[in-house]
Amino acid sequence: MSFFEIIEEIKTLPTEDKIEVKELIVKFLIEERRKEIYNNYLEAKKMEGNGDLIFTSETDELMNMLENVHD
Repeated sequence: MSFFEIIEEIKTLPTEDKIEVKELIVKFLIEERRKEIYNNYLEAKKMEGNGDLIFTSETDELMNMLENVHD
């Protein structure tokens, strides 16, 4: 079923069902974002364990580090 067909099918649903579909989509998006955040956390922990993370509170050093990320 194509995306367009799914949309057309949703249009034919009663209002209560459309609301339920909306709520489900919101829940799915929240869950996807949680997984993304968790995966980023795991990657950061891995980098920390490897000594690949550098922390600083010096503004100039931080700006230099940010500039070097794009190189």
